Amino acid sequence: MTIKLNIASAERQYYSGPATKVSVPGVSGGFEIYSGHCPIIALLSTGVVSAETPDTDPFVLYIESGLVEVNGNTVSILADSAFLARELAEDTLLQSQKEFRIKLSEKKDLNYTLLLKQISETNAQLLAIKRLRRHKNNNR
Repeated sequence: MTIKLNIASAERQYYSGPATKVSVPGVSGGFEIYSGHCPIIALLSTGVVSAETPDTDPFVLYIESGLVEVNGNTVSILADSAFLARELAEDTLLQSQKEFRIKLSEKKDLNYTLLLKQISETNAQLLAIKRLRRHKNNNR
């Protein structure tokens, strides 16, 4: 059985359609939503939202934070900021990751909170790409 999934940010709507499973990065830990899930409103943290769709490749989206609401068989996700996995430039992200690690090792006048946030966001974006790639490889 499918659920109706809507994913949007202030800038645009990313997905509206059926899904069989939705995985979200809750602030207390990730969780999955299936048809018949109990009603819930939860905050989302930086991470990957993925949805298995009945007829197409999974929908994979990196978010920086947001909110999810489950009501009946409708799941609505409002992301503060989001990027589609296929829109991300993996080489650029890997280079950024390398630069962040160099900064950490140098230990010179760092804003550790900001740097760790940047590392976390970069890792989540790379994870989104990896999940999409893994699904495509499994379906070949």
